Amino acid sequence: MDRSSHEYHDHISNIIKAPSVIHGAPQYPNVHKPKKRVQLTDLAGRAIVEYEVDVDESFDSEADGFVQQKQKNFELCKWKTFRMY
Repeated sequence: MDRSSHEYHDHISNIIKAPSVIHGAPQYPNVHKPKKRVQLTDLAGRAIVEYEVDVDESFDSEADGFVQQKQKNFELCKWKTFRMY
């Protein structure tokens, strides 16, 4: 199966080239979550925009606090270990 460079060039020119960049898609991922927005109107017809606050309480944050508390309990009081020679 010895192919010439001319055959290779014909083969490559017939291949449909797909774009390497998807147009219309954001180049970077969304790092921050979009804020949940609630729009209310008061009696005068003015728009009031309020944002909901998301509190990220996960098991990891609770575990970090627990570990720090336990490590604090292992610390020795400096006066109990102090010796006068």
